[in-house]
Amino acid sequence: MLTVGDVAASISVTHSLTQARLVFLNTSDIERGRILHKNYTEVATWPGQAKKSIRKGDILFSEIRPANGRYAFVDFEADDYVVSTKLMVIRPKPGKVLPRFLYHFLTSRKITDWLQHLAESRSGTFPQITFDQVAELELTNLSDREQQAIVQLLDALDEKLEQNRRTARALERLGRAIFKSWFVDFDPVKAKTEGASSFPSMPQAVFDALPTCFSGSENGPMPEGWKLKTIGELAIRISMGPFGSDIKTDNFVSDGVPVIRGGNLTDGFVDEGFVYLTAAKADQLASANAFPGDIVITHRGTLGQVGLIPAKSRHPRYVVSQSQMLVRPADELPSHFLYLFLTSPIGQYELLANRSQTGVPAISRPTTSVKAIRVIVPEKSLSLNFESIVSTLFDSRAAIAVESRKLTELRDYLLPRLLNGAVRIEDTNG
Repeated sequence: MLTVGDVAASISVTHSLTQARLVFLNTSDIERGRILHKNYTEVATWPGQAKKSIRKGDILFSEIRPANGRYAFVDFEADDYVVSTKLMVIRPKPGKVLPRFLYHFLTSRKITDWLQHLAESRSGTFPQITFDQVAELELTNLSDREQQAIVQLLDALDEKLEQNRRTARALERLGRAIFKSWFVDFDPVKAKTEGASSFPSMPQAVFDALPTCFSGSENGPMPEGWKLKTIGELAIRISMGPFGSDIKTDNFVSDGVPVIRGGNLTDGFVDEGFVYLTAAKADQLASANAFPGDIVITHRGTLGQVGLIPAKSRHPRYVVSQSQMLVRPADELPSHFLYLFLTSPIGQYELLANRSQTGVPAISRPTTSVKAIRVIVPEKSLSLNFESIVSTLFDSRAAIAVESRKLTELRDYLLPRLLNGAVRIEDTNG
């Protein structure tokens, strides 16, 4: 049995690069194997912790909150990269271990959960780990061939998950593009006013019902006959999350009714990573219960977050946290329409127009502010046609999320068994 300290070292070499522009990576710039940007910036603007040099084959791992997924593998030449001192740079020793094998070991669910436990056992402001703790982790001494077979399998799983992420984001971008074309730029109406007899992807009957001119409104020109309404007029329910005294850490259980927090709104709606309440506790917080089709908005903390609970959600109901609120649209305005409006540049501007300028970022009088947001409402036949098109895109996105969750569960199940030799992969190369 080997330890990580036997096969790798922690690198803290201060960079000596003299270029005026380099790439700086902080903990927020890496996530679950991905480096989120490769942008060159002025060295003179960097914070003081921008110090460590890295190179191809290094493993970057956040010292703070190790279970948060802030890790990445450097698979490119990184001569002009510098990383934060908050990132542990773990460098495999030549001939001791395959770098990708060590990367998969360190980022396995079992290991990150254990490191999180160690971090939380320390006193201090932030849950933090040291390389000395990482160095004590034991790993099975497998041959290079066995390591390579495991790496190929796990890399294939990771690539499939990454493809799913890209496809899901492309589907949402397509929905946003259709929304912008139809309801921000008014392309179908403009085409009709210019003499077009049809519009791509729009049923002929719907196109024929479009107005042929524009009229003025408080928001500027809009298609004649369309209305300007407030969300207060278009919603059948707008509710706040519970007061802080009504939901505490002591209320959380291992399974039950999930609580929607900011982390569940980082990419539309992330249907995993919850804390839970008992059904009885959720019943007590009935006004904060959210259901498929509801839109959830962060009103305190990371402002601008908006999520739509999908029709085929993982759970039949949820509870929004103290920092969130929910909106249930009426039939006049389908859920995807309002969601895409609130996540558009216009909707984000309206949503953030009433943010407070002091203390924790927050929307002042959130219920009143959200109710007052104005939305251009088209004829119902057009909004329903839009809903039928876009809901198909979002249903596909939700199906991809389910597949990715199952693949992740499979990966989490297999990974520790592969890494300790309990499950072996047959050599298929002869």
